[in-house]
Amino acid sequence: MSRLAAARTPRAAPPSLATAPAPHEDAACAAVAAAVGRLGEPSAEGPGALFLGDPVRAAVALAKTGVSRREAVWALSESMATALTDALRDGRQVFAERALRRDPAGVLTAMAQAVGSPAPARPLASLAQDLAGALPAAAVADDPWLAALELLAGPLAPGTEADWPLALFMAGDSPGASCPAAIDVTGRGRILAYGPYLRLPAGRWRAGVVVEVCPDAARRPYRLEVSAGATIARAVVAPGRPGPRTLAADVELHDAAPVELRLWLERAAFHGTLRFAGARITFLGPAPHRLEAP
Repeated sequence: MSRLAAARTPRAAPPSLATAPAPHEDAACAAVAAAVGRLGEPSAEGPGALFLGDPVRAAVALAKTGVSRREAVWALSESMATALTDALRDGRQVFAERALRRDPAGVLTAMAQAVGSPAPARPLASLAQDLAGALPAAAVADDPWLAALELLAGPLAPGTEADWPLALFMAGDSPGASCPAAIDVTGRGRILAYGPYLRLPAGRWRAGVVVEVCPDAARRPYRLEVSAGATIARAVVAPGRPGPRTLAADVELHDAAPVELRLWLERAAFHGTLRFAGARITFLGPAPHRLEAP
């Protein structure tokens, strides 16, 4: 079990408010839970709300407890992706810290409506001012692992994209080691690059990679696999000539799941070099509802 649990309902706020990370794990989430709690008991039924704090700041804080930064990012991706998946299923409205910083009163008003709180105008303005002053500083994503969390820092809309750069992938020829940009494909068919095991929320996703092959490497086919639990999607390209080539595969996730991309050399190669720069992940939209067996 990760050291950073999935979103939990804050004690100081109505049950219709959830946060990720949990209030005791992030100061912004604690401040929002307290502010919504001070609006009073809900007077109407709303759809509920999910407030997303800054996952980069939470990952940096978690890394200071002794876990590696990579492990902290994995833990935060689990927390945020699970919260977003639950919000989609429950019909909760999703609010982000970055939007709250731009418009504290507007976001707090919308959150009050979502949780069914009365939110009288004068106390609300005062609460919004207090809340803005209580927000901790935003974190700086100063490495590729931290930057990968920004995809999960707000509501997802179709077309939302994120880059998973080379630094997030490991070398197939040296498991656990960082993947080089230029990969010698000489040898048997095998995995050339794999990773990064970041968790994505439920939905339809596209993973795309661009590889550049030399004349020798262009004579062999390559395969991209996208694996998320039991779900696997594949795409194959046989370049035929040197230059850049794109592989893209779509996958449906019906729950939050850690995603692994695997770039394969399909057949043995006698010589050649392939250049790999990472992947681009695109949210295509919600996954269709899966029918339960009777």
